[in-house]
Amino acid sequence: MVSLDPANEALKHLGISPDTFRAFNAGFSSSGINRGKLALPLHDRTGKCVAYCGHTLKDESPALTFPNGVNPHEYIFNAHNMKPRNL
Repeated sequence: MVSLDPANEALKHLGISPDTFRAFNAGFSSSGINRGKLALPLHDRTGKCVAYCGHTLKDESPALTFPNGVNPHEYIFNAHNMKPRNL
């Protein structure tokens, strides 16, 4: 189980509310491969969380890191929550 802190002081400079991070199940990671980063969940098309990518909170490269074996081109962030649009 991943424990993330959506209200961590390190996230405040992003200008995103803790409630928004909670809605996306994202937050500051204090351990694991995303330690010290904003951890963002990656879901498959059915909505199952398959991994967390890490977004640096400093001026580092790369800005996004992905776990080994995860191809970021296979995921669209939050796509599982999209609803069809009637035109």
